[in-house]
Amino acid sequence: MVSFGEALETVKQRVGPINQASVDILKAIGLVLAKDVLATQDSPPFDNSAVDGFAVPLSQIGKDFRAPVAGSIGAGESRAPRVSDDEILKIFTGAPVPKGVGAVVMQEDVAAVDGVADVPATSHGANIRRAGSEFKSGDLLVHSGSLVTPGILSCLASQGLESVDVALPKKVGLLVSGDELKNAGETLQHGEIYESNSVGLVASISLLGGKADCRKVPDDPAKICSEFCSLEDSCDVILTVGGASVGQFDYVRQTVLDNGYEFAITKVAMKPGKPFFMAIKDEKTVFGLPGNPLSAAMTFSLFVYPYLAASSGRPFDRSVQVVCEEIIQNIGDRDNLVAADVRAKQGRLFARVAAQSSSGSVRGLAGKNAALFVPANGEVRPGSLGTAYWLPWSGL
Repeated sequence: MVSFGEALETVKQRVGPINQASVDILKAIGLVLAKDVLATQDSPPFDNSAVDGFAVPLSQIGKDFRAPVAGSIGAGESRAPRVSDDEILKIFTGAPVPKGVGAVVMQEDVAAVDGVADVPATSHGANIRRAGSEFKSGDLLVHSGSLVTPGILSCLASQGLESVDVALPKKVGLLVSGDELKNAGETLQHGEIYESNSVGLVASISLLGGKADCRKVPDDPAKICSEFCSLEDSCDVILTVGGASVGQFDYVRQTVLDNGYEFAITKVAMKPGKPFFMAIKDEKTVFGLPGNPLSAAMTFSLFVYPYLAASSGRPFDRSVQVVCEEIIQNIGDRDNLVAADVRAKQGRLFARVAAQSSSGSVRGLAGKNAALFVPANGEVRPGSLGTAYWLPWSGL
């Protein structure tokens, strides 16, 4: 059995090379860029008008004048009319600025009657967006490692890009076992409960842009082995939920051993989550989560989610320094991870802990966004600094 810190470091060391692929930009949302993206053209690509107004000839810059309106030019027009010194053009937002134009005056500032406009004095370059003023072709547009957001997608699309290189999420298999578990909608008999662990786990995996192949089986060694082997054929990572302890009906550990895996972590001196394990075989990794809801959610959040995040180009470390608001004593030889609500106040992060929940709690993490670390045989006191770990949904 290892400490929480030792287990966390062991999981971190297991993070391997990141798989990359070029995907359609619309499929890149929520993923991480695997390469820098360079601009393919200037932005703007040509001088254009920032407003609806009138194009002023260079010779008329800085003075009031009257001139006939010789025509108009709108966004998307490819023709390039030249403005003479004694006339002006009506121009619309986004339209290319013709040669010989020194500024654009907003239409609200011009009095135009019967095709003749009185134009006030304006400065050179007013209301003109110059080609390349935002960035130039070849400039770094978005850094490698950036999370692809809708804002980034729009930026990529403005460059005519159809695809982008991203870090691919791991293919995850989820194996949930237990005779007592039923799906939502089924009628419960005495002693049965609705299976809820997979719902939160699948949702958490989706936050990384990934999907999980979820299988549910009874406490039957043959069926557990069959589904485990099936997931092994198609997945990079397998999460087992339940059967991780050493009870009479806990068959998962033996299944993992029988299929050639070696344990890197057998148990963790923490609560909740002592039965958590990690096993490895070649490039495959198995994480064994306890079946109790709070234990499953906490060990996934603290160990598995950072592993999956780092494997898809995100940071592994999700720890943060917080100011504790209550006294929490940990009488025992296991580190305690307590569900907490962390909020920013006056430039600092404060952690508030509700009543501690048992490992079987189904709402132990509801309304919480972090797990506060309380060391074995230790305590945290109001006003003291402590370490908390963000849960997968923090920031949502």
